Amino acid sequence: MHLYVVCPIRETPNVSYDDTPSVWLGEHYKERISNRMKHEKKEKAYTLFVEQGRIKFAETVTSFSVYFERVDSRSKYHDGFMKAISLYPGAVSDPIILMRMSESLYSKNESNKQRLLIALLIVTVLWFLMSAIPKIDPNELKRVKAGKPDMDARREWHEWRTLVLPHKGFFVTPILVYINVGVFLLMTVLGHGFIYVSPRVLLDWGACYAPMVMEGQWWRLLTAIFLHGGVAHLCANMVWLVLVGIDLEHKMSRMMYLLIYFLSGLLGSFTSILWNGEAVGVGASGAIMGLFGAFIALLITGVYPKGFVKSLLINAGVFVGMNLLMGLAGGIDNAAHIGGLLCGFVLGIGCSPFLKRVHHR
Repeated sequence: MHLYVVCPIRETPNVSYDDTPSVWLGEHYKERISNRMKHEKKEKAYTLFVEQGRIKFAETVTSFSVYFERVDSRSKYHDGFMKAISLYPGAVSDPIILMRMSESLYSKNESNKQRLLIALLIVTVLWFLMSAIPKIDPNELKRVKAGKPDMDARREWHEWRTLVLPHKGFFVTPILVYINVGVFLLMTVLGHGFIYVSPRVLLDWGACYAPMVMEGQWWRLLTAIFLHGGVAHLCANMVWLVLVGIDLEHKMSRMMYLLIYFLSGLLGSFTSILWNGEAVGVGASGAIMGLFGAFIALLITGVYPKGFVKSLLINAGVFVGMNLLMGLAGGIDNAAHIGGLLCGFVLGIGCSPFLKRVHHR
């Protein structure tokens, strides 16, 4: 069952109701029922559905909205809204129809983005699991049965643990992962969502929102980088953080690494509010892109051994290019990505002379 509800939007409350409105607010509701139901039950279900839609629409008018999106002729909702508007006496033939959007920037076109992130997450998890499974050939199996330790399996298990436990050369990255995951789990435990977290909740927790930032809440530029709009958003960012941290963190001091992370995150948030206006922005991606920018800067300035530069540069370039291309499809804060990337690159260029002196001694 589909229900299309429309309401005229007027400039002032004193406009005569005889005037033909050209702008409409529209809401769409749907519900599935079994086609095997008896006719009487279908009628009752339909009546209840319509009444619930009326109540929801009344709540919609006063509820929180991030922005309104125009419904054009290409939208799947267009024909339904046009039929509803045609019931209004003297309705114009080409009205402006607006739908209320309560999603944050990253969750626009959420279904496609979620599928992409979940697919990437599944592939990454499978790769980690495959790398963690001890590979034992027949000779090694004989040694294990004889009570001798499987050295290859122990070595691989040790390598697996180094990805999740802080240690020298990889200390800050795991802690950043723990903080981000901890904040998200706390929000989940408090009942604020798991697959999707609403913009209203994110704003309460410190999301970046231009009007609030301009009113003096500058701390939102920082707190937003520890918030995520869903489990797929969180996992994708944390996987990318680990991947860049493995290659970058051991090349610089902890303080320098944290400085690049936070400054890139702050500039990414600031770029986002300048570019995206009143969208609600969250996520560590700006800070992570800053780390990738610094990583690329160190690669091209000779901090890393020449034998590894080409392959590492290709990997970093593929990651950055993939993220920026994904942002062009909508639903992803490309402004924060670009701001963080440029900030990290500049900081990396500035740090490279010092790092070359340290590593070439």
